[in-house]
Amino acid sequence: MPALRQIRVPYTPRLWGRGLAVLLLCAATAARAHIGSPDTFVQANAGPYTVLLSVHPPTAYPGAAQVELRAADITSATVALGASAPQPLQSSGPGVYTASLWTPTSAAHFLHLRLTGEQGTGALDLTLPANPAAASPTPNRNRELFFLFALLLALLAIAIAITSRKPLGRIAALAIAIAAAALCVFALRTPRSSVPATQLAATLNSTGMLHLTLTNPHESFLDLVPDDGKLLHLFLIRQPRLDLLIHLHPTQEKVPNQFDVQLPVMPSGAYSLYADLYHATGVEDTATLNLDLPGQSTSPTPLAGDDSVGSAAPISAAAPRPEPIPLPSGQLSRTAHLLDGYTMQLTTAAGIQQIHPHTAQLLTVTLLDPAGQPAKDMALYLGMPAHAVVYRADGGVFAHIHPGGTLPMTSMPVMNLDAMSTMSTAEPVPATATIPYGFPSPGLYRLFIQMRHSKVVETAAFDLNVQ
Repeated sequence: MPALRQIRVPYTPRLWGRGLAVLLLCAATAARAHIGSPDTFVQANAGPYTVLLSVHPPTAYPGAAQVELRAADITSATVALGASAPQPLQSSGPGVYTASLWTPTSAAHFLHLRLTGEQGTGALDLTLPANPAAASPTPNRNRELFFLFALLLALLAIAIAITSRKPLGRIAALAIAIAAAALCVFALRTPRSSVPATQLAATLNSTGMLHLTLTNPHESFLDLVPDDGKLLHLFLIRQPRLDLLIHLHPTQEKVPNQFDVQLPVMPSGAYSLYADLYHATGVEDTATLNLDLPGQSTSPTPLAGDDSVGSAAPISAAAPRPEPIPLPSGQLSRTAHLLDGYTMQLTTAAGIQQIHPHTAQLLTVTLLDPAGQPAKDMALYLGMPAHAVVYRADGGVFAHIHPGGTLPMTSMPVMNLDAMSTMSTAEPVPATATIPYGFPSPGLYRLFIQMRHSKVVETAAFDLNVQ
């Protein structure tokens, strides 16, 4: 096999000749598995109640997280972080309850929700992911305040020592000086604001094997845990038309921060890569990389298993959107026509043309066969009825989400995991899936939806204007 050569060009990827065994390397950063989308959305069963829970984390720590609960037929609800005292949620409208939760650190937290209503009590326990990127302003401000206070104490100690002629005054000056020194030591031990982000680097050889290297000075990558059964999810989105989504699952090598994956048959172009990984500490991470890739006309191994390639029409802000189609329920649906005659429908509870930012939405997708009927041969894809990638056209938002919520599978409520396990062994997989999500900002979005029937992974793309 030809030797690999790495060419480091930060942020400016360079395409080399197709005959070369080596391509390029560049690096970019991100803080967590959802870029530009820090909120948590979960739809789950809490005893006899179906709830839609939204958690908006603070922008700096310590700070207040905003919690919104939507549920019917409940009379009271409390929410708590970890071992803190439960806090009641206040009604802010029919079936809507809110609360502010003081969040001391950006680490992962257990959230406990307790409900009481007409059907008795209900409980929901889940793990909120760590949010290290938002912790930056507080530590540096604390360091500066500690040093300033220590300086003032030192000046006071000097003044007392100079002016006092009594032993008691000199003892007081010594005590103040010791306190100032202790503050300096404490300030030095306070972490700085910079949060090191995972860097992604890549090399490509002449056979189309992509070698990935993850680096982070604070991570060993020995604590990675699977999500949907995979240690790493790699998404390639062709730029700028967003007309191709490639979903791959690289294999970890003997060195824990290195992964390999064979590229499938694919066209050349500029691609944005997103590598999703999850640490046992609760930290979610997405490392990003922008690079130019040559076309792959052949591949040593055919695309198989859980890897997939999906194409769609190019996105365009000027292109007219397909008119929504009325459904028997009265809702409006948008339809994507797939290459093999299947179609996929997308509806929202608020209407496909009424999508606003910062508002929890229930995105409902249905896969229809060529006869226009719900597909009968549905199968779970990576343990889920559906997967979705939310992508804002300018690249400012990327989120990999599932039915049940935005949390990784390892953090999903226990009852949801049990339901998935039962479904995979005893019940047929439905052709309809509901995905809770709230768009974090206005803009033009492309929503990729992936569902499996038989051994085929279908990928549909829907363009949504959030305003």
